[in-house]
Amino acid sequence: MNYTCSLHDLEFYAYHGLHPEEAKTGTVFKVDVDIETSRHDKESFQKLSAVLNYETIFAIISEQMSQREALIETVAANIMNRFYTTFPDVQKVTVKISKPDPAGLFKSGYAQVVLSR
Repeated sequence: MNYTCSLHDLEFYAYHGLHPEEAKTGTVFKVDVDIETSRHDKESFQKLSAVLNYETIFAIISEQMSQREALIETVAANIMNRFYTTFPDVQKVTVKISKPDPAGLFKSGYAQVVLSR
């Protein structure tokens, strides 16, 4: 059976961006992740060590969001790579990072990158 652990609408205050002002002032980012794997029997869901621990997932996202990058694509790729090394049986990962009003270009909506592998 397929098994997906998802964390959505997580907010982080971070300093990602190309412009020097973004490094000084920072902004709120939203992160969504879906991590898919397969489990073959219901016993797989009886122990924390056998599931995708959302506390570990959150810690990985939080750590990567705290490391400044010029591009949110880089942050998303770093998060994705950490999931694959932390959870070796992962089959698919999708990471979405949204940035409202990037560099003051627009006053509503957000820019979003989505990486999936």
